[in-house]
Amino acid sequence: MPSDDEPPELQEDQKDQDDDFVGLRWSVLQPDSVPGSDINAGLPPWEGPAECGTTIPHQQARKKAAKDFVWAFTWSADLIELVVAETIRYAKNELKTVEARRWIVPGDGRSGLNEGRLMVYLSVFLYMCLCPLSTVRDYWSRGKLGQSFVQNSGMTCNEFEAITHALHFTDKTSRAQPQRDKMYKIRPLVDLCNKAWAQHFEAGQTLSLDEKRVKCKAHGANFKYNKDKPIKRGYEFVSVSCPCCGYEIRTQPCAGADEAMSRDARAAGSTEATVIDILRPFFGKNHCVWFDNLYTGVPVCARLAADKTFGGGTVRPNRKGLPDKFEVPKGASRGYVAVKTTTVSVTNERHEHKNVKLYYETFLDTRQVSFLTSICPTMTSKPGKAKTKEGVWETFDVTCTTTPRLYNAGMGGCDLGDQLGSYHLRHMQNKRPYVVLFFHLFTVSCLNGRVLWNRTHPKTEVVTVKQWYDMLCDELLAEGQVISKHAEEDSPVEVSDEETLDNDEPAMHRIEWWLKQPFSLRNDHKHVPMHLPPTKGDNRRGVCILCRQSRKGTKKLKWTPNETERQRAKREASVRRSSAHNSLMMGTGQLATTKRLRSKCRACNVWLHFADDFTEGSSCWELWHDTADLNTLRV
Repeated sequence: MPSDDEPPELQEDQKDQDDDFVGLRWSVLQPDSVPGSDINAGLPPWEGPAECGTTIPHQQARKKAAKDFVWAFTWSADLIELVVAETIRYAKNELKTVEARRWIVPGDGRSGLNEGRLMVYLSVFLYMCLCPLSTVRDYWSRGKLGQSFVQNSGMTCNEFEAITHALHFTDKTSRAQPQRDKMYKIRPLVDLCNKAWAQHFEAGQTLSLDEKRVKCKAHGANFKYNKDKPIKRGYEFVSVSCPCCGYEIRTQPCAGADEAMSRDARAAGSTEATVIDILRPFFGKNHCVWFDNLYTGVPVCARLAADKTFGGGTVRPNRKGLPDKFEVPKGASRGYVAVKTTTVSVTNERHEHKNVKLYYETFLDTRQVSFLTSICPTMTSKPGKAKTKEGVWETFDVTCTTTPRLYNAGMGGCDLGDQLGSYHLRHMQNKRPYVVLFFHLFTVSCLNGRVLWNRTHPKTEVVTVKQWYDMLCDELLAEGQVISKHAEEDSPVEVSDEETLDNDEPAMHRIEWWLKQPFSLRNDHKHVPMHLPPTKGDNRRGVCILCRQSRKGTKKLKWTPNETERQRAKREASVRRSSAHNSLMMGTGQLATTKRLRSKCRACNVWLHFADDFTEGSSCWELWHDTADLNTLRV
């Protein structure tokens, strides 16, 4: 039924088209017999490949690394650019903490989030799929299984969580109003994935259409709950897959009839609109699409057949437009078949009136099963085996129509993809559903890349899902680190107006600025300690520049004979970090890294701790002006 918020003209179109499928005249049909067991005898003519394949030349594909099958073939440069650009935009405008922004927003010598860091980020996610732990932070905990790989990745837990928190794929402020697409936050990513998946894969004649459920407890638009499903809470996708290998060619979130679809598709209703919209690229090619009773109906099969896309599936007997339920005669044996047919007049996508034939079939197996197709059924026979009451296996010929056999051969594509993805799956739960759906789409891209790899390589190089994830982890991590290093070297040092001094001097209060300056700038004997006395209205104070770089829990270094200057500096710095908080020495005592000081160096314009006795190396003042390499103090 049309909803109340639909435009009046759209409600009229839907009402008129619904009336076309009521009161159809069905007549009994005796299927023709075809000698042999060829189930493709009744299929429409097909000019494409007999089996699914890839458009990538095999010799060229064998020279590619595993990461290229995902990063170049099942993803695209536009998709990567979208993820990086929108994530940086959101972090710059919406994230409030400086700690979270500095991992993503480029500036001040940092490259921020780029293609390389995104590679490293996704390689860590794939490793989480292979080595499941309770929480994300467990992978950075000492003694845990995933610590070695995560440490080698060079990505901290804070950076991983910051990127996850900032992931975005669209700017809601730039949306055209009014807009009724409930899944607009993930829609650009889905469209780019569909384009990339279909670019390098050549589908066969038979396709499988089914729903996929992504586990997610965060409520949002189109949140689904079904207590009878293995995944009770989540979001559903409608996917078109290849039945022989499980390659997912197209997918769409189940958003009903919304503005993202065409007007003709929305006029068909919610479920029918989803099917028509996702199958539109296959119109006019004589494909055979099979789906289950959730989508099968007279309007769907008729509209698809009018655009030369045939198929069908199991159907519920109470669907609109179907005849009365078949009465199976008493004593009917297994294999009983009854078929009825009708002719429906519909309008296709090119606004042409077409008369299509539909076939309603009842097949008696262990129970009564109903089918509705636009493919003419024919009777075939095939050899089968059955065990008699005496326990002896006997061989005999099974006579049935081609419909059940075609349905069984073409309906398992999406289930096969779900099975492959469930072997090594990690549910990245998040309060924002579109982040969870992003990881689902990336997982599908990885599985599609594996199919392309196995199609272009000999049988001796065919890989399993676990082997494929292992290869992707290592190659994405290595390539990402190289790209990140080059981006870091090419990043200019940008200092904002807030970080510069009032007198337009360089940002001397930042340790990154001093690390690039010569040692003579801190050791030219022109430095005078300055203490600002507390006066009314004077709030000038700051944190010690050295204590701010120290870290808690540093292991104490024991004194060894003939120690080098670097070892001595590290040992002395470690001792000072463990000193009492009232000694005013460099360390990690109470308030050492957060206490606001009034003591500073006038020439360096930095805040420093002073000691009561100015002995050598006894305070942050001495360490700052006498240590040649400041990196030795950051242990």
